[in-house]
Amino acid sequence: MMMAHALSRNTTVKCIEVLSPFDGTLHDALAMALHSNSTLQNLSLVGGTRDAERLSPVLLALRKNKGLETLKVDACASMDESLCT
Repeated sequence: MMMAHALSRNTTVKCIEVLSPFDGTLHDALAMALHSNSTLQNLSLVGGTRDAERLSPVLLALRKNKGLETLKVDACASMDESLCT
């Protein structure tokens, strides 16, 4: 949860890599943070989740995030393709 809060106020960090699993609460907090973050350029959630349903809010938030250049996730193959493009 602290990571999501920090990300919402981030003005310097350009790359985040999540290597350990996280719960649904963090998915929601991360999605809200990504709505307002314009600094982050690279986000890797490989290892953060394999639950496509929980990851959907994060991916939807990234549609509005114009700064992100690279996104890596494990679950994309099992999701609605419209969320992954």
